[in-house]
Amino acid sequence: MRRLTISAIAGLAALAAGAAKPAQADQFVFGGGADDGKETLTLGLSLGGTVVLNTETNEINPGVANQGWWSPTDGTINTNTNYITGNFVVGSTSFYFNDFFTFSLAGLSTTDSVVSVTLGLNSYSQNGSGTLPFDVGSVSIDPDVLNAKINNPSATIYDALALGNYGSFGVDSTDVDTLLSFALNANAVNDINTAIGAGDPYFSVGGTDNVQEKVTPVPEPASLALFGTALAGLGLLRRRKRAA
Repeated sequence: MRRLTISAIAGLAALAAGAAKPAQADQFVFGGGADDGKETLTLGLSLGGTVVLNTETNEINPGVANQGWWSPTDGTINTNTNYITGNFVVGSTSFYFNDFFTFSLAGLSTTDSVVSVTLGLNSYSQNGSGTLPFDVGSVSIDPDVLNAKINNPSATIYDALALGNYGSFGVDSTDVDTLLSFALNANAVNDINTAIGAGDPYFSVGGTDNVQEKVTPVPEPASLALFGTALAGLGLLRRRKRAA
């Protein structure tokens, strides 16, 4: 199966912005995504054994994995499952993205507490060199609101995905189309046990490029608003290729 790369997305961004020269892509981790069950949360249990959760269980938007991105500058649609993290630079305009993953807690019991939490992601496409930074953190946004991606852009939700309190990690820029694991810290263990004990239906984590700062959105030209449509189209195209 062929996947569209970050450079391909950048080309679409250039077309959307009417750029006279090729778009330049700044640092990205995990550019892309798919409904393929590779986005997982593995829980180690106190009585032994593990439970593997994925974003395709109890989908909030039927037929669409509980994952995606939020931006303070750009829009998308609910069916887009790309989880882009980082930013594009097109001319003098920057496009910012933080990602999220929501996991169903259905069937988990407080009688067997969680002692470890590992996030598993596929590094679809990346841009940059050396070690690319990636922070994972808690998310306070209601899962239904978080997965209503059609409400992008939102600086509030974008910033809420940038806490990074579950751990800071480095991803090698050569790890493309590779399954990676991130052992989350005690904050994640405590939070998921609390969520299970409270009977919460879902547990979400957010990801960010840890060199980014909070962003205050500014009005964008109508031509640049097409960028989100291009990104969303990649998600639809990937789903169609998989179905074929």
